Amino acid sequence: MLRPEIGEYSPNYLHYLKWLPDGDILEILERQGTETFKFFTGFGEKNALYRYDPDKWCIKEILLHLIDTERVFTYRALRISRGDTTPLPSYDQDEFIRNSNVMQRSLTDLGNEYQTVRSASLTLFRSLDEEMTLRVGTASGNLITVRTIPCIIGGHELHHINIVKEKYMKKTVSK
Repeated sequence: MLRPEIGEYSPNYLHYLKWLPDGDILEILERQGTETFKFFTGFGEKNALYRYDPDKWCIKEILLHLIDTERVFTYRALRISRGDTTPLPSYDQDEFIRNSNVMQRSLTDLGNEYQTVRSASLTLFRSLDEEMTLRVGTASGNLITVRTIPCIIGGHELHHINIVKEKYMKKTVSK
């Protein structure tokens, strides 16, 4: 799957796309899936509750946010790739976290869900032919091509991992 060109996505996604290394996006997502699983599940249950600020998400909430976002974006890719031209709405990430039961779930359970979602996303993306990846739809009021979506998923994930490394890792306790 080729990378998107300028004009295939809203400029606000450029922040996520810049995080991506060169290479085949589906291979990157597959490798990233293994690395992200190890990264987040390696925190342990106690550290997964850490917040660097009372108003910020804890590690478990960040992982669930990655899962939710991937599901939403992959659903968008499915709809657009199948020729559905219905404008797709935004989603409220804070509302998703607020209305989840993430704090009652184990980090291992969240990690397993992450792996399941990533596997399903890769299966969908690998099933698309070039024509499907070039289809254009509207999501959150902006035009987007299908081939942009896996790049956003990967870049968004790297963005959050970077935040965790900068703001969380120095403060978590030893296991």
